[in-house]
Amino acid sequence: MKHNISFLIFGSLTLFILGACSAPTGSTFGAGQPQATLPSCMTEEDGCDGGDDDFLSLQLTSTNDLTVSRDSLETGFQIQVKGVCDDGEFQDNRIQWYVVDAATSQVIGYSTGNYKEKCRSGKFQFFIEVLPGSMAEQMDYFLEVELIGIDDNLGDHTNELSASQTISIHTI
Repeated sequence: MKHNISFLIFGSLTLFILGACSAPTGSTFGAGQPQATLPSCMTEEDGCDGGDDDFLSLQLTSTNDLTVSRDSLETGFQIQVKGVCDDGEFQDNRIQWYVVDAATSQVIGYSTGNYKEKCRSGKFQFFIEVLPGSMAEQMDYFLEVELIGIDDNLGDHTNELSASQTISIHTI
């Protein structure tokens, strides 16, 4: 009799626990049954994580090729980068840049980890300091600039179509 009561108590607890974990009344789950769609915020799609990739954009004021003289290569120079932007309503953003050797595709310069360069109030401006001897004469380089949106979970978001631009740099 003692075993029957233990079995009844265990069985009742098992049914109670399984009942608490089952699908709510009216919902179905399984093969051939319709699947419920999660709300967009549960899937962390655009708009759920604090921003929208589709609205990220960056437009440089000038995309003209830059020509750098021998004297500037020897003494060092600055490249001014500025333009308009849309941060896609992300909680934060950063602008990354890279200088790439066109012949070898090797990155020879890039933004540092402190990411002071940001889209603020729809605009951005910063200077890249090019040290003497960083670039060779009679070479081609590319300056790639990209806006990155940072969501509420500190994840990175990009839009390669509208939030990235490249400028050619020619040394003489």
